[in-house]
Amino acid sequence: MADEEFIPVPLATGANFGISVFEGHVDPVVVLAFPVEGGNPVQVAMFPDALESLVPLMVAACIRARVVNEMITTFPEQRDDILKNIMFRWTGTIEDDGG
Repeated sequence: MADEEFIPVPLATGANFGISVFEGHVDPVVVLAFPVEGGNPVQVAMFPDALESLVPLMVAACIRARVVNEMITTFPEQRDDILKNIMFRWTGTIEDDGG
């Protein structure tokens, strides 16, 4: 991890959906535009089948985030330990101040 560069992820404040057709493609794509705090919107275009296959993953991620939120709300004094344990379970790594 020490050799990897940290790239900040912008916080989206919403989402807009549109449909477009790219030059050279017959099929339309779904365009997602995410307005972000202090920056230009981030836009992503995906073919409908690819986006549709992500829906179950997005639902699962939302459920996980809500569970984490509930744990932190219930046990605010253990917030740091909860986050460390969850990140270890999800990534298999432990971050410390030494890298």
